[in-house]
Amino acid sequence: MILATEIIMNRFLRNSLIASTIVLSSHAFSLAQEKWTDSSGTKTIEAKFVKLDGIQLTIKKSDGKEIVIPLYKLDNESRLLARKLAKTPLSTASSSNSSSSSTTASSSGADPFPPNPTAQEYYDIATRELKKKNLIIRWDGLPESQRKDIERLVQLALTKVDQKTLDDIAKFKKSVLDALRGKKEFILKSKSLPIDGNIKPLVAQAYDPTLELIDAMISEDLLQLDKLKSSDLRSLALRYTSNTIPKIESLMKKLPIPDPFEAINQRMEGMKINQTSDDEATLSIVSAAGPIEQKCVKIEGKWIAKQEWDNWKTMKEQAEQAINAADAKKISLQVRQTLAAVSIPVGILAEAESQQDVDDVLRDLMKQAQGVSANFGPAAFGGMAPPR
Repeated sequence: MILATEIIMNRFLRNSLIASTIVLSSHAFSLAQEKWTDSSGTKTIEAKFVKLDGIQLTIKKSDGKEIVIPLYKLDNESRLLARKLAKTPLSTASSSNSSSSSTTASSSGADPFPPNPTAQEYYDIATRELKKKNLIIRWDGLPESQRKDIERLVQLALTKVDQKTLDDIAKFKKSVLDALRGKKEFILKSKSLPIDGNIKPLVAQAYDPTLELIDAMISEDLLQLDKLKSSDLRSLALRYTSNTIPKIESLMKKLPIPDPFEAINQRMEGMKINQTSDDEATLSIVSAAGPIEQKCVKIEGKWIAKQEWDNWKTMKEQAEQAINAADAKKISLQVRQTLAAVSIPVGILAEAESQQDVDDVLRDLMKQAQGVSANFGPAAFGGMAPPR
């Protein structure tokens, strides 16, 4: 059949048409712009499909700008198109960049969960994001009313803090880190610290990463009252975890202890979900002590431990009472007194020039450390401990 057709057709004309078609089709494909319509059907944009990571669709506009859109924000036709294109080799080739897609989605604040997920869908998304060390998924997974409660409590707590106290903490942090870095060799050789000789090499390896982690944990963001009051809590937490997680990973590489992130992943992967109704489910989690079952409920489209939700109102009220009862001036005074007391030996440590001097200072600091926790106990909150 093919041979007969070739004999009948003018070969030159046929080959020219085929060549032209191939060139034009390839050019058209490279410039292909699919149409994407939102769930309301009122807005449509043209952009090229890049990849689909879970429910996160990445598309590229003609100006080269990439956009990440959760599938549930698109209409049925657009969702079907995304899933269809995701099965092509182009999607497979792009899947290696899925982590950057997740980061973009997390940074943009897009809710990674569909509006009404099943328990399985919800925990599959949470597990996937935790594998990428996206700890913000814990915040995104809370019911909106609970997030608002937490934001309100944080803002209330900030009324009990003044910038002068935070400035004192910032200065103290710098002086401590400078002293610990400057006297590293003396400290590692000191006999005043309860460090077994067999683990001293391990302590030496972890020394610098530990200081870097401390520096990141007491970040500048946490010591600027205006920034704390004006920042979106999610964005603040995202910046904080982005800075601290690499430091934690660096430290974990120096220590012969299980990776906490891997432990979380294993716990999530071993979880079994039995949804008993539209709004209730049971999670079975494997632990060293045996299987643990946890009841979960769907609140405002998010799944949460039933016990946690049942206790939330009481916890919220207790936290609010504790914060309201706290004396801002008393807290500031206690912090400054503690910093002043510890600053003396820290200053001496910075000026120490011999091993004996460092040993004496460290011995003094160990005694001071024992009393620090007392200044930040329940008394600092008006006699009521923060809820657990």
